[in-house]
Amino acid sequence: MIKKIKITDLENLQTSIYNSRSETELFRMNEPEPGIFIAETELVIKRALDAGYTPISMLCLEDELENLSDLIKECEKAFSSECDMTSSENEFPVYFAKYELIKNLIGFPLTRGVLCAMKRKKLPDVKEVISNAKNIAILCDVENPTNIGTIFRNAAALNIDTVILYGNCSDPLYRRSLRAGMGCQFVVDWTISDDLSVIKEKGFHFAALALNDNSVSLSEFASKDIAKKAILLGNEGKGLSDEILNICDSIVKIPMREGVDSLNVAVASGITFYEICS
Repeated sequence: MIKKIKITDLENLQTSIYNSRSETELFRMNEPEPGIFIAETELVIKRALDAGYTPISMLCLEDELENLSDLIKECEKAFSSECDMTSSENEFPVYFAKYELIKNLIGFPLTRGVLCAMKRKKLPDVKEVISNAKNIAILCDVENPTNIGTIFRNAAALNIDTVILYGNCSDPLYRRSLRAGMGCQFVVDWTISDDLSVIKEKGFHFAALALNDNSVSLSEFASKDIAKKAILLGNEGKGLSDEILNICDSIVKIPMREGVDSLNVAVASGITFYEICS
């Protein structure tokens, strides 16, 4: 069942997850079980549903209710499949309000009219997500959510099978990251790992993207016949640490015009994935 609830003021406790909880609070909400995240835009929500994520509630513009009717039905179906049907709380809540109220409620103009709170899943084991992979990307201390999202979008488009997050990376399911990635976090397999040796042991050739005296050009590396490749991308400011570089089999650089020393990590990922994996 779908329960539509009109919001008329900013103090509605039912919508607190959309406006008064930080991303970190949402992440930790159900500890030790996985928390929740907020998906924004119809495309991102659909991709999350297709990947088996369970919706909790929806917040949308009143004027968009009719246009979102199919999406609401999809969410209600996924919600109901997880419900205890003997419970009185088995209706999927759809909160709606006028544009100005929602803008004030969440603090920014709502992109394309809809937000959906969804349950996180337990992350898979790294051995599981690389078992059938040939091309993987390892993100090391990539901190900017927009960069994370864009790298996932590039990975989905350019034949990366799996993304591994290592070190202090931003959460791929943060709202801004999902928006930048257009929900490609639900298209590409990914997980978090604190032990890269597990990947090494599976026969992946580690190729670090870095400016280094021992580096080879991207085109030269791409011409090599390497069955299983792991592309390592580093922090926006510091790049890859010496510790990481020391375990890599190759160091690869994108040749650039004199006077320009680097590219944004998300831009560099797109160029590299295209050259190596397409």
